[in-house]
Amino acid sequence: MTTLDLQMNQIKHMMDIGNRSYEILILNKNYLRYIPFEKIPGSVKHLSLDQNKLKRLEIDVPMVNLQTLSAEMNDIQFIEFAVYLNALHTLNVRKNNVSNLEFLDSIPQLKHLDISFNDFETLNRLPATLETLKASFCNISMTASRMPSSLVELHLNANFLKNGSLPLFWGTNIRYIHLGENSLTEFPKRLPDSVEYLYLQNNKITEIPDKLPSNLKVLNLGMNHLRKLPSKTNVHLQTLILSGNHLTQDLSKPISWSAYTIAESNWNTEKYHVAQKKIKKCWKRYLLKIRSRHIYRSRRIYDELMMIALHPDHILQTDAFSPEWFRKSQTIATS
Repeated sequence: MTTLDLQMNQIKHMMDIGNRSYEILILNKNYLRYIPFEKIPGSVKHLSLDQNKLKRLEIDVPMVNLQTLSAEMNDIQFIEFAVYLNALHTLNVRKNNVSNLEFLDSIPQLKHLDISFNDFETLNRLPATLETLKASFCNISMTASRMPSSLVELHLNANFLKNGSLPLFWGTNIRYIHLGENSLTEFPKRLPDSVEYLYLQNNKITEIPDKLPSNLKVLNLGMNHLRKLPSKTNVHLQTLILSGNHLTQDLSKPISWSAYTIAESNWNTEKYHVAQKKIKKCWKRYLLKIRSRHIYRSRRIYDELMMIALHPDHILQTDAFSPEWFRKSQTIATS
């Protein structure tokens, strides 16, 4: 393959190389703000535009051979493909400011898509041929109800997804699902048996269902709100991660449905028991102080009323009496 590597050359304007026959063109780490694709050879199969200053990505000429396109770490806000890119199977536009996915309609054969670190609320318009989707850190609050049936790997970490905004259909071939750092309160439902690796760390899930995907091998539920575990499930996991939950049961014994378990920093450890005892002790002391404060306040009111009863002419001047004198006055009054 003929390659033209122009990265790190401080290029500000694209030169016309449309009459050349390069297959790989690398323009990373320059100062390009716009790419006129009529100046790009039609023979290019792999085009890399990472770390430039692109604001727009527009393709309005046939790029019949283009298979992979990468424009990572730019400032792209608008993408438009006026022609169908039938050969394009890999697209990477992570770390930009893309807010609309309409351009996906022009890539009917797309297999691998990375749109992480952009800004859009709804994940839709996904090509039916998609196999890998990476859309982490995108502020997504709603996904498409149906994922492509060809999807194998899905990354939706660090979004704003709740249980009601998850897909109803995950596909029949999906093996990897990453849903960590969202707002899930329940274990995802309707997961297909094809799932092998499921990552749900840093959510608010409170329990694990008895029935899990039959091919599941790795389950990460670290940093959730789990308080108990099922005694048995329908699978035998290779790895189960439960660190940072609220589990109080004895986790020193092996879990029957997992070959290897990581369960650090739960509420069953010695330091949590010590902390729990300290909290209970401080709480009892606090309640005692409240009761003592009420008793002291009641006693003070009683003493002030007694002072007024013994000396009505000194009303509103009770603070002027010394405790020693008042005790003597009480003794005289009761005798």
